[in-house]
Amino acid sequence: MRDTGNAVGGGYKNVAIGYNAFLLNDTAQQINEYVIVMEWVEGKHLFDLVVPYAISLRQKYQIAAQICRGLLFAHSADVVHRNLNLKNILYESSGVVKIVNFDFAKFLGAPPMGTFTLPNSMPEQFFKDYVDDLMKQRKYIAPEIRSGDGLPSYHDASKETDLYSLGIILLELFSGSLLENKPSPDLDILRPVAGLDPAAVKSIGMLCSNKVEDRKSISLDRIAKIYCAGTKYGGNPLPELAKVPFWKI
Repeated sequence: MRDTGNAVGGGYKNVAIGYNAFLLNDTAQQINEYVIVMEWVEGKHLFDLVVPYAISLRQKYQIAAQICRGLLFAHSADVVHRNLNLKNILYESSGVVKIVNFDFAKFLGAPPMGTFTLPNSMPEQFFKDYVDDLMKQRKYIAPEIRSGDGLPSYHDASKETDLYSLGIILLELFSGSLLENKPSPDLDILRPVAGLDPAAVKSIGMLCSNKVEDRKSISLDRIAKIYCAGTKYGGNPLPELAKVPFWKI
């Protein structure tokens, strides 16, 4: 992804680097699976910062801008993350934010893999924990790929489904509240947040829209710039984000 993505704007700094991928085949241990070697990121899950409301508004703007940059870079390489949530974003002590856990990602245009199913070889308890974890993250899943009470249709994931997940993340980040697994998020939880830029609120509303068309009209580049402009609302601005014109409004 680092080789194929558009590096303009520095978004590659906000995704964990993948160093290698290979098939691990050990017949003695009955192991036959693909392994991805990723960069080690020393930091806290964003979940651990949002829950205790331990970060300032200025920090939230900086975090939001970096998440947008990282996702913009991934999408420029036609990579869809498919599992964006607070626990898959790490915040380093230096203030750098990285999107991690691309093991579930897919390349757009790759041959279809069929309906998503869980491996039958999983130990029973691990299988149960895996399903439970996926179901707990349903609030981040875009409505167009939800499938009732069952597992979402992950093979139909797109850039727009990633944007919905991003909207829920930003809603939780700025409100300091964890949302319940409801079909539609409640933007009213942002009302008590003092000093929140109306443009930021509007962008979150567009990202969280149940209408795919609304999300298709979004420019991550433009949204990142809203969060970068933190002088008026959240403190000193981040460095200017250069234009990455693969999406346009």
